[in-house]
Amino acid sequence: MKEIKRYLCDICNTEYSSEKECDKCEKSHCNIVKTKAVRYLGVNQGDCAYPIVLDVKMSDGTTVRYKR
Repeated sequence: MKEIKRYLCDICNTEYSSEKECDKCEKSHCNIVKTKAVRYLGVNQGDCAYPIVLDVKMSDGTTVRYKR
C-alpha cells in the first residue's frame, strides 16, 4: 500500500502534489481589502435590495468592478 499526500489551496481549493506549489498558489491570490456598492436599482426597476455594481479594492492596490 502506498500513501498519497495532496495539498489543497485554502483559497481556490485546487489540489497539488507538492507543498511548495500549493504555497505558491495561496500566495498568488489577492485578498479583498474594501468593498463599495456603486449602483443599486430603484424600487420601480426590479430587485432593489442588492447592488448591481460593486467596486472592490484588492490587497495589491487594484480596484476591480463586478457587475451582476
